[in-house]
Amino acid sequence: GQDRRRGRRRRERRPPELPDVGGELMQLLELATRYPDIIPPVSEIALKVGREDLSARLLRVGLQSERPSVEFYVSAAHLARKESDPNRVVELVHEALETFAPDNDETPDLTEELDHRFLELVRLGFAAMLFDLGGVEEGGAFGSRVAQALPRYAQIFMEDPQFHVLRAQAMWFV
Repeated sequence: GQDRRRGRRRRERRPPELPDVGGELMQLLELATRYPDIIPPVSEIALKVGREDLSARLLRVGLQSERPSVEFYVSAAHLARKESDPNRVVELVHEALETFAPDNDETPDLTEELDHRFLELVRLGFAAMLFDLGGVEEGGAFGSRVAQALPRYAQIFMEDPQFHVLRAQAMWFV
């Protein structure tokens, strides 16, 4: 509308834009793997700043049952790599490969939403082996164990090209 006293148009007031806090929330997501008590309040903060995607990831990290989720393993592995602990990354990959094995009677279903995150975890293990543990010579045991475990996942990931790339990488060590 017009401001009759000044003869100018009033500017509409817009709410101030929130700064992007995605990076900080990702750091908190990683820390949530070590300190699960922070998951609910950090998830609420993510929702309040409009980051529903991060809120959902935080809730998936939470230990909804006695077994951690795929998201937990991925976030914990990212944190371990940032903290220069490649052995922990490798340990988390091996643990996840056993935990989510399709022939394990207690295995939870891998939803389509988490399939790519599981493969990302395996890829992260290879990165830790190649770049942080000293290369192929040092990581032979990791590659062999992954080569033995991945065929169990073939039915789940048969259509995913990343699965076949990871399987080829692992077969190098056999």
